[in-house]
Amino acid sequence: MGNYNVLAPEQFKQFSGRTIEASIAIRPEVIDSSKIPFEPDEERYALHGKIVDQSTSGNILSYYVDCSGINLRVDELYRSFNLFKVGEDVHLSFEKRNCLEV
Repeated sequence: MGNYNVLAPEQFKQFSGRTIEASIAIRPEVIDSSKIPFEPDEERYALHGKIVDQSTSGNILSYYVDCSGINLRVDELYRSFNLFKVGEDVHLSFEKRNCLEV
């Protein structure tokens, strides 16, 4: 399905606590990454994971992150202040409105 992270309902429930019947699609570029934890709130989910792979395409860095068995692709513009290495811990966050039922 193009450049989307598609999560099965049980994967979505693992970090959201919500029970749904449909799969969820999340675009890689809407996921924020940081070395500092994010706080979840009414508008955002927050996850912790480990960088398992990375690739580049022009000025886009794609990180592949394992969040307790949930694999997410995170796309970022190349910025030297926000680089991660394979094996490094990473904190992720994205707005709940960016979770699309498919």
